[in-house]
Amino acid sequence: MSEFQKRDSGWELQFIMYVEINLNKFCAFGGSSYMKLPSFIEKKKGIVNVHNQDQCCFLWAIISALHPVRERTLDVSSYPQFSTVLDIEGMTFPVNLRDISKFELRNNISINVHTLESNFENDKIVYRVVGPADVCGICEKPFLEGERGGLRIIVT
Repeated sequence: MSEFQKRDSGWELQFIMYVEINLNKFCAFGGSSYMKLPSFIEKKKGIVNVHNQDQCCFLWAIISALHPVRERTLDVSSYPQFSTVLDIEGMTFPVNLRDISKFELRNNISINVHTLESNFENDKIVYRVVGPADVCGICEKPFLEGERGGLRIIVT
C-alpha cells in the first residue's frame, strides 16, 4: 500500500471491506522411527510394528514382512539387519514417498503404502485407513513374473 502511494497515484486507501485468511495444517508425509499405534489397531494383533530407534521404520516394516518371526515380533534383534538383505544404496531416511518406486525396482518387490488418517467427529477421534498411496504415478501396477507382492505398510 505504501509503495502504491509513493508512486504519486493520488489514490488513497480509505477502508478494507473484507479480508479472508485461510490457514491449513501441514503434515509432512513420511516415515520415522517407531510410533505407537492407536489401541484399537494394536489390539487386533494384525500389524507388526517393529520397535526401532533409528529413522528406518520403512526398512524394518519391509524386513518384518520378508522374514516373519513367531516370537518377539516387535524386537529389531529378531530380524536380519536390513543392509544385508536389501539394496538401499543412495537412499536417505526417513524414506520419501517418491523414493519407494526406486526401492521397488532395486529389490524386485512391490509395496502398497497406506496411511492412517485421524479426524475429530462428535468429540471423538475417528481413524480411517487411506490408500494405497500413489507413490510412482501409477496406482495399480501389474506384478512382474517372480515379483513379490502384497506388502502393506501403514505410515502414520
